[in-house]
Amino acid sequence: MNLSDDSNIDGIRVKRVSDASFSNEQLNHFHDLVYDQVLTAALRKVSKEYGNPPSPFSFFVMGSAGRMEQSIWSDQDHGLVFTLKTDEAQEYFLKLGKEISEGLELAGYKKCSGSVMASNPLWCKSMKDWENQLGLWVGESTWESIRYLLIFADARSIHGDAGLLSRLKDKAFDEVKREQLLLRMLRNTMYMKKGVGVLGQLLVETHGAYTGAINLKETAFFSLRECRKAVIILRRNKRNSHTLAYQTCI
Repeated sequence: MNLSDDSNIDGIRVKRVSDASFSNEQLNHFHDLVYDQVLTAALRKVSKEYGNPPSPFSFFVMGSAGRMEQSIWSDQDHGLVFTLKTDEAQEYFLKLGKEISEGLELAGYKKCSGSVMASNPLWCKSMKDWENQLGLWVGESTWESIRYLLIFADARSIHGDAGLLSRLKDKAFDEVKREQLLLRMLRNTMYMKKGVGVLGQLLVETHGAYTGAINLKETAFFSLRECRKAVIILRRNKRNSHTLAYQTCI
């Protein structure tokens, strides 16, 4: 996807990222702006080749983008939900998801190593298929399915019909509470990297570029983040999904 023909995304990023980095709110609004520019360019290209979107849809971000906690550099975590359940609609939105992923990569956002992107059928589904998928994850209750539910809990719509995502999150939160999965979600934090040993000693990196350093993101922030998600689900506050809003949910 060649954005240089019809977009100045790179220019916007270089010009504004330094100033925006002094404010978390401004920085994350800046990221939203870049995402919107990329999506608009991707939608323009796909519409030109395959016609207008066959149904209403919502493009949403997850991970640090969903929580509005992105730093200057961030990778991709996003998905699509659309109303029309047909093979043609699925094919169309997967193409759109691929264009978005490629455009974001050109704009400086690395592709997600776990493929949590709208170019992956797992994260690009019709409303009905999403409802079935959420029910499947809740029913399985495996470590991986709970991990997917926790990823989805961060979802935030930034383009299209936000009501589609809102209804999906209502369903997900209701099913999690009905199946009493909150304790299992909290147990997932037990698998996080430990920062303190049994004798109280700090556990530092033993190899690589950061040997001797402590990975605060993996040893401290991850556990706080996952516990915060469980509290938000318990309070059913799907609108305040970022950690900085955590104190308003308790």
